[in-house]
Formats: sequence, structure tokens, C-alpha cells
Amino acid sequence: MVTVQQVAVIPFQKNPALQVLLIRKLPDGSWGVPKGGIADHGNDFREAARLECLEEAGADGRLGPDFVGEFSYWRADQEYHVRVLVMEVTGLRDRYRERGYRERRWVSINEAVRIVGRDPLRWLVRELPRWVADDENASRPGTAPDRGV
Repeated sequence: MVTVQQVAVIPFQKNPALQVLLIRKLPDGSWGVPKGGIADHGNDFREAARLECLEEAGADGRLGPDFVGEFSYWRADQEYHVRVLVMEVTGLRDRYRERGYRERRWVSINEAVRIVGRDPLRWLVRELPRWVADDENASRPGTAPDRGV
């Protein structure tokens, strides 16, 4: 079986404190970030990231230059491999494709780490302040520890 390639986006803003835009399926899905398959977007990770964020969260912005991590998970006998980008949100739409069945919420880093549903994603969110730091000594991206999602 072929592994499905996906991309996820950690949308953030500095307002003035660093916040993450989380989403979940209504009425009671687990909290996460926009993600989706790249095959639907011409196998272009960056274009897929931008469009998934618009469709699922109504957010647009500037994608970071590099992937900040990756993780894999299984669902219904299918393996998914997810590469993760960050995006500074510059615009938030009131109307977007999945608005009727997704909730979105700005939360602090600590709150996001507490409520995000997948352990590897939780680790990546925890490291977000290092990747968006203004100073030149910011940490380099890495791979989230595999904790059997």
C-alpha cells in the first residue's frame, strides 16, 4: 500500500503574544491544524498548504521557508506521512469552504499544547516560538518524535 503524502500548516499570529489558530470538526472533533493531501493540489506541498489553510480555517498568510517537522500516522489501514509548515496569518476570512462544519479558535501556545489531539503535532506547536523568533539564533526545524499516533 502506498503512503499518502500530506502537508499541515501551523497558522500563527503575534498579537502581541504568539498565538496558534486551531481547528476542529464540529460538533466535538479533536483540535488540530489544517492539513490535507498534496495529490489534490498538483503534488505541490506549498500550494497544498496554502489552499488547505484557506479551505479549513479561512486563513491566508506567509508560509515559512522550510518544513519545521514531519510525522506519520495510520487511519483505517492507511499510512499517512505529514510534512509541516508554519504560516504567519495576514488575513482571516469570515466565509470559507469548510466554515459550516469546522470551528476555529486562536489560542496561546500553552493552550494549544494542552488541547491538540496528536502528540507529534503537540511537540511541533511547543517548538513554534523558536521557529518564529526574530533573532538569528532561532532553532532549526526537525522531526517530531514518533510516538505512535
